[in-house]
Amino acid sequence: MSRIFLLRHAQSLANEKGILAGRMDSVSLSKRGLTERSELEQRFQDATFEQIISSPMQRCLETIANIFPSPKIAAEFQEVDYGDWTGKRMRTLARKKAWQEIHKNPASVRFPNGETLPEVQTRALLGLDLHVDQKKKNILISTHADVVKVILLHALGTHLNNIDKIQISNASISVLDIKGRDLRVVKVNDTSAKLKEFLK
Repeated sequence: MSRIFLLRHAQSLANEKGILAGRMDSVSLSKRGLTERSELEQRFQDATFEQIISSPMQRCLETIANIFPSPKIAAEFQEVDYGDWTGKRMRTLARKKAWQEIHKNPASVRFPNGETLPEVQTRALLGLDLHVDQKKKNILISTHADVVKVILLHALGTHLNNIDKIQISNASISVLDIKGRDLRVVKVNDTSAKLKEFLK
């Protein structure tokens, strides 16, 4: 059995400005995000990971750059493709009827010219199949909030319509055990514990 640590990237400039970044790649960490990164580095002290995987997005790579500068890049863990809404301000989107519909039935609606949440979940789970080496004990994946959520919902056997019931903060860690395709949730949205406490 292996243990997977799902890391949401530290706060980005888009997070700070209330912008839906999606697949925008040139999004750096904010000043607060850099502080969160430093705090993460303290949390990673004495923690050893046998495999490091990251979304190709700049904000994910920056979050782990000082401690894990050469991760395996896996597109399956990149951010949701929000299509036409990419780069838009959240408060502007919140006034749209389609935005409200997505939050009522998130599993049933496609982001305009983008992905559906079932598609995101399918590729994220495929990413686990393709990239996680279950011969390794402890594996870190640097990724995005909605990717973490869809994996957790699958592990819990819970419908994707419950996605807004999970909080995944910037620079948080969620921990799963994996054996074959079986997943067990160990920890969700932890922002303070030393990671060595959860190592196998």
